[in-house]
Amino acid sequence: MVLGIILAAGKGTRISSNGVNKTALPFNGKPMISYALDLYQETVDVTMVVVGAYADTLREAIAPYKPLVCVQEEQLGTGHAVSVAMRDIAKAKIGDPELVIVGYGDHMMFYAPQTIKAMIANHRKQQAALSLVTALHDEPNALAWGRVIRNAQGHAVKVVEQKDATEAERQVQELNAGFYVFDYAFLKKYIDTLTKSPVSNEYYITDMIERAVSNGYKVVPFTVPFSEVGIGVNTNEQLSESQKLQTQYRNA
Repeated sequence: MVLGIILAAGKGTRISSNGVNKTALPFNGKPMISYALDLYQETVDVTMVVVGAYADTLREAIAPYKPLVCVQEEQLGTGHAVSVAMRDIAKAKIGDPELVIVGYGDHMMFYAPQTIKAMIANHRKQQAALSLVTALHDEPNALAWGRVIRNAQGHAVKVVEQKDATEAERQVQELNAGFYVFDYAFLKKYIDTLTKSPVSNEYYITDMIERAVSNGYKVVPFTVPFSEVGIGVNTNEQLSESQKLQTQYRNA
């Protein structure tokens, strides 16, 4: 069984949402989170949405899909959100999944089901503990995404968030798109070992990469064209630009 988690608890402080959860905002004709839910309907067996800020507005948007709902009372980062979701899996009495897919509710509008199915198949073939979507970008600082750091052998060893990155790391053009496949047993064992970033005071789900590497597990980057991941939505400008990009890519 494959469980898909959608992270949608954040306050969206950089966007003027007027008391509405950012992922419930309209995006090319329907709530933004609908794209994530539609994607999971075709790629996973069970869907769970992590809600928090302005949860009532989000519950209305997700109600037609009838997903499991997990409440993140305190928004302490993506790692914390997944930790809270993992605790709710047992409460849901759905059994232990084989794999757990994690995506962001404000960044799943561009993925095609066949891309995610291919990623899952590759994860199983590679016998990975963790797979992550990556994309190359000529101007990495413009997006402020985490950088995928590889060792001399070309293996991914960590993701560094831009605000935590050194000047050299900021020049890395391979970006973390924020979509993951985890082996459930690995995720369950290590998710609560994450520590807070001294910069943001948050728990990063990306730190699971270092947990995997340091404990001998396999990490597999799954690189796709940038058009398959689009841009995230943190500001009103990005909301407008992202909708234009989606229309452009779909009409190409």
